[in-house]
Amino acid sequence: MPYFSTQLYDGFSCCFRNWRATSATHYLHGSSLSFKLVFGCEYLDDKHRVLDTVNEIRNQLKQHFEYKTLIAIDDPLLERFTDLENLGLVQLTILPSVNCESFAHTGYNLAQSIIEQEYPDGRTLVESCEVLEHNNSAIYVRDKQ
Repeated sequence: MPYFSTQLYDGFSCCFRNWRATSATHYLHGSSLSFKLVFGCEYLDDKHRVLDTVNEIRNQLKQHFEYKTLIAIDDPLLERFTDLENLGLVQLTILPSVNCESFAHTGYNLAQSIIEQEYPDGRTLVESCEVLEHNNSAIYVRDKQ
């Protein structure tokens, strides 16, 4: 694709733990996540743009990450976290795994689903999603097949 556009969605405060980690990240800790999405297309629209700003992407990211406690579906303490949610102490987002790579994949899927609705002709696609957490980042790239 010859044309690309980026959007940065930042400031999603959340809490998570990577229960599989051997480092201190296996403890609950707070962080602020940012999502940098790259959109691509073969030809520009009638306003000479890759895409119009899609506010629904920010809304979906906020719904999944803002002030959420992110827990892996296979976390051995998932039931306890569910109890905390039932007590009104946390809002859970349960993911396949809890790390920047998983967050990037989730952000990509959320954005691509919205882009498919906004551009049903397939003109615009999500090329990649990069998640930034402090000095760490991970990128999920669209499968080109």
